[in-house]
Amino acid sequence: MNLKDEVFNLEDELNKEKGKSDTCAAKVLSSEQTMMNLKDELKEERGKSDTCAAKVLSSEQTMMNLKDELKEERGKSDTSAAKVLSLEQIMSDLEDWNRLCRILNIGTDDVRS
Repeated sequence: MNLKDEVFNLEDELNKEKGKSDTCAAKVLSSEQTMMNLKDELKEERGKSDTCAAKVLSSEQTMMNLKDELKEERGKSDTSAAKVLSLEQIMSDLEDWNRLCRILNIGTDDVRS
């Protein structure tokens, strides 16, 4: 093989290697871009996750507050019910007292004096 052919073959081989190198560089660049995109997506998902966790925590706190408020209202309701029951009992006792007074023909004014 003469020198001219050898130079031609070497140039051809060099061009092939440049093509491989360009392909490899393109793959590296593509991989780096994919990696950056994945990092951005991961950051976004972490943000969503943090937001979701904060919403869950807020909802749990609201639920606890509402349970406490409900318990307090039930307590008030129970107290009111007890007062109503007590007043009903007093009214019943007064009615019984009035009946007894009528049976005994005693006026309520006479009983008070």
